[in-house]
Amino acid sequence: MDDFRQEYFQKWASIEICNLVDGLVYFRSVARISIIDLGTNTFNLLVVETRGREVVGKLHQEKIPVKLGEGGINLGLILEKPYQRGLEAMQKYAAISKDLAVDKVFAFATSAIRSSGNGVQFVEDVKSSCGISVTIIDGQQEAELIYRGVQLSGALSEHNSLILDIGGGSCEFIICNRNRYFWKHSFDLGVSRLYDRFKHQNPILPSEIETIQLLFETELQVLFNALKQFPTTELIGSSGSFDTFAEMISFQKFGEDRVSNLKEY
Repeated sequence: MDDFRQEYFQKWASIEICNLVDGLVYFRSVARISIIDLGTNTFNLLVVETRGREVVGKLHQEKIPVKLGEGGINLGLILEKPYQRGLEAMQKYAAISKDLAVDKVFAFATSAIRSSGNGVQFVEDVKSSCGISVTIIDGQQEAELIYRGVQLSGALSEHNSLILDIGGGSCEFIICNRNRYFWKHSFDLGVSRLYDRFKHQNPILPSEIETIQLLFETELQVLFNALKQFPTTELIGSSGSFDTFAEMISFQKFGEDRVSNLKEY
């Protein structure tokens, strides 16, 4: 859920960022930090003011639908138009950070960039065009950060839960409780990859749904085996897709959005 994700992202930024960068920056008593998530579909920016490791205010929040994987995600390339959209988004975020007198920018790239043959070149172009250093994280690191964020949000209990983060390039599954994770994995089954791979009709045909389901049954066998070993009691969604699901159900049942400010529904 997108607002939920931003909340734990903010908490993670204040509590965990020092451990993550391991001495790259010294935080004064008050500092301003920009955090940029370079996703396959969306580049997210969060600017916060911190005191020590506590967030004391959110200064800016924005998302730009760059669609970085458009047309090339299954070819292992970022194509020219999305490449340029990505650079423009980063230049905008660099300008916002400068205007807000940010002390440090942390930027992290995920599936589209890590799986593209020109992903490293994109990161280098971001550095040269706007001065922001981008860290490319692998799928296991991404899954761990998702877990740590949900853990900090307080959503977990002593019972086992399955966290699912639906991204554009990948989906992360984590079996865990509030104390630890037991199993985690990143699958290259993001919605942009599937949309690019399966050129379905609108509305989608039953035969097309069956084809995608067969792919899931094959690709997710390791998840099904892990769930037999570590049974769970609930699913926790940590991406914007779950906001969309909840809003669709709300409009279907009530004719209006009743879920925008909720964390559980």
